[in-house]
Order: sequence, then C-alpha cells, then structure tokens
Amino acid sequence: MVPNRIIPVIFVPGIMGTNLATKNFGQSQPVWLLDSTATVKSWMTKGPAYRQRVLDPEKTQVHDGGVIPSGTAQSETELRRRG
Repeated sequence: MVPNRIIPVIFVPGIMGTNLATKNFGQSQPVWLLDSTATVKSWMTKGPAYRQRVLDPEKTQVHDGGVIPSGTAQSETELRRRG
C-alpha cells in the first residue's frame, strides 16, 4: 500500500558518537564533532534550514579525526575504524 501523505525521514547526526565531515574530495571539513560539550552546544543556536543544509546525508561522510575517548574496551584504532 502506497501512503497518501509525506513520510519524513530524519537524519540524526552523531548517533553513537559518529563525527561527520563534508564529502569534498581532498578538502573534507568536519561539520559535526562530539569532541566536547562546547562542540555540541554550538548546534543549539542553529536553525533548521542551516542544519538541513550542512547535515545533508548526501553531502556528509564519517570524519576520521576528532578526539577519541580513553579507557574504553576497544583500542583507538578500532574506534577510528568504526567511525
């Protein structure tokens, strides 16, 4: 059965702590980092139009940089591999 209304698809960045970057080849820039409370708080003032434009799933990829938490069961290499 085909629905007769629009069903929203919500892209939730940072799920499981995943850092995101732009897909610019050679010039990838981080757009969503969970390095600290400050990096998350900066998004609290951004409006929906900005968030939609910057966090477009077609224009983002997993960012392999950023701070890795210490004291976890996995190694830093494994955590980076997992994004």
